[in-house]
Amino acid sequence: MMRSAWLGLVLCVALPCNACKDAAASAWNARVAQLEARLKAPISGYRSQSFFGPDAVVVPWTAVSRPLEIGAVVRIVDSELAFEDTRLGPAEADSARAALGSHLTELARNYAVLHPGKPTSVYFMAAPEVPSATLTRVVASMPSSMAARLLVRHGDIPKIDPIPARASKDARAELEKLLRVTGAQRTTAYADAVSRHLGPCAPARVTFGRVAAADAFEKDNVLIKELPRALERCPFAVDLDLVEGIFVAMLSPAGPPMGWLPLELRATADGAEPLDVRVHATVGKLAKALSDAERAGRRTYLASAPAADAE
Repeated sequence: MMRSAWLGLVLCVALPCNACKDAAASAWNARVAQLEARLKAPISGYRSQSFFGPDAVVVPWTAVSRPLEIGAVVRIVDSELAFEDTRLGPAEADSARAALGSHLTELARNYAVLHPGKPTSVYFMAAPEVPSATLTRVVASMPSSMAARLLVRHGDIPKIDPIPARASKDARAELEKLLRVTGAQRTTAYADAVSRHLGPCAPARVTFGRVAAADAFEKDNVLIKELPRALERCPFAVDLDLVEGIFVAMLSPAGPPMGWLPLELRATADGAEPLDVRVHATVGKLAKALSDAERAGRRTYLASAPAADAE
């Protein structure tokens, strides 16, 4: 029997009926609150590797950045250009940049229907050694209605043990087995574990369905906000140690804490200062200049860069 169920049984034996129910419910909700606190802790300032992939560890480090929001991701990795998971060809090739422009134009149209009046954010991921001129030519292929953002990191990957200290021997063994799963099998293994261990709690199953349907950047927030409330409606129906371990593992960052800095190809505000990409010749140097400007509250734009295409 799971430890939380034993706790309820002990309380019910020791107390009168009504008091037993109240004490058991209070104990369950207190344990859910502990789970909620652990779910919140791992992703403070982080996004899981599922959003950005392993390339996230090589983006420039900066002391200052802005918090992430919903947006598409464009990668420049090993001189190759990619939109989300679609490789487009060499970043310096006109054909690759034209293909990117087509993808982004379609995305902007779809986004305008779903979120009228709000610009689509596009995150550009590039290693510090990528030439700034290459980055600006790639950014210039983006429709002018979109907002360009340079992905940066501001820390290292933390080490988090997802397994609760109070977990039983059987729960610990199952969680250790799950944590050893990597690669393409990881998604399936976690989906199976969630299905099995949330099965007895219908509200929690509904919540996980909402998480699956949420925008990529909102999945973590929906889970953290709604799962504890759903579990409160299913006292003693699930093993909270196992549920906690599964979801802390899912939310634990596999990449560094990420943020972004604005990329403008033209002066969009009075007093905006030019950043010459011939001086800040690599993405690493450019990121430092953007971070310094962000810290000082200065608006900037990239000079010596081609003008952005009109949509």
